[in-house]
Amino acid sequence: MIEMCIRKKELKLPLPDKEKEGKHMANVVVLFGPQENSMKEYAKTIADAFKNKKYKVTVKPALNAEIPDVAPADIIIFGNKLNSPDAIHEDYREIVRASEGVNFSGRLVAVFTEHGSASGELFKSAMADTGATFFETSFRIKNNKLSGKELDEWAAAIDRFYKDFENARHV
Repeated sequence: MIEMCIRKKELKLPLPDKEKEGKHMANVVVLFGPQENSMKEYAKTIADAFKNKKYKVTVKPALNAEIPDVAPADIIIFGNKLNSPDAIHEDYREIVRASEGVNFSGRLVAVFTEHGSASGELFKSAMADTGATFFETSFRIKNNKLSGKELDEWAAAIDRFYKDFENARHV
C-alpha cells in the first residue's frame, strides 16, 4: 500500500515485505544511462555480481525507469556515463525528478560510473530529500573494462553494508 502524506507532499513507499515464506531475497535494481551497449553490458555484469550473492536483480535503462520500477528495491544502483564528469546523464532526468517527495528510507543506493568519480556525490545531492542511504564508494570503470576482482570486492562490500544496514534496522 502506498501512503500519501499530503502536508509534506511526500509519497511514502512501503518497505519490501521481508517476512514472505521465511528468508527474504533482497531486490536490486540496476539503472544505467545512457542507453548504449557498453553501459548495458556494464549494468548486466554488475547485476550478475549481485545475482551470485543471491539477490533478485532487475536491469533497466534509466530513460525508461519509473518510481514503480525502483519502489520494490532494497538496493538501487545507478550507472552513469558522461563526457563531463560533473553531471548526471540526462537519461536520469525524469527518474530523479519523480523521486522528489518520495521517501526511500530503508533503501540503499550505490553508483557505478565510466567517466568521472563525482557521480556518487551528484546522485547523493540530487536525491538528498529522499531519505535513501548512500553507499559511499562509487565503482569506477577503468579503461572501459570491468575488473572481476575489483567488481567482486565492491559488490561484496555493498552486500556486507546492506546486511549490517538491515540488521541495524531490526534491532
